[in-house]
Amino acid sequence: MGYCMSYQQGNARFKIEVKDKILQAIKNLRGKESVQDSSGRHFRWVNNDFYKIDNIEKMFREWGWHLKEDKEDGYFIITEFLGEKLGDDDILLNCIAPYMEDSYIEMYGEDAAIWRWVFQDGTFKETMAEISWRY
Repeated sequence: MGYCMSYQQGNARFKIEVKDKILQAIKNLRGKESVQDSSGRHFRWVNNDFYKIDNIEKMFREWGWHLKEDKEDGYFIITEFLGEKLGDDDILLNCIAPYMEDSYIEMYGEDAAIWRWVFQDGTFKETMAEISWRY
């Protein structure tokens, strides 16, 4: 079970020089797992040993996201959702928000919902699309 979603577009990015701070912020999520079941406490779709990962690209991959390094401009850019279903993405994105540039990730849900996860002034929020037709 779960809610299927796909990445549509976005420009979510952070400066290469803050990658260690972001990596540590994600590791600090250990102990705040959202699911408790027969396998123990964990985040949805994330390995229990995520906190042992010491590479920013591998860490994002573990959480279901692809990073592209743009050395020329000095950024890591979130370019793709590698998973299939919504997990604890809001927890991940909220914890990295203080280090993100003003940017967004636009997603499309299985029920045709469209939303953006927005990073602005060091904060994170979700906003739903409002579609209107003009004739």
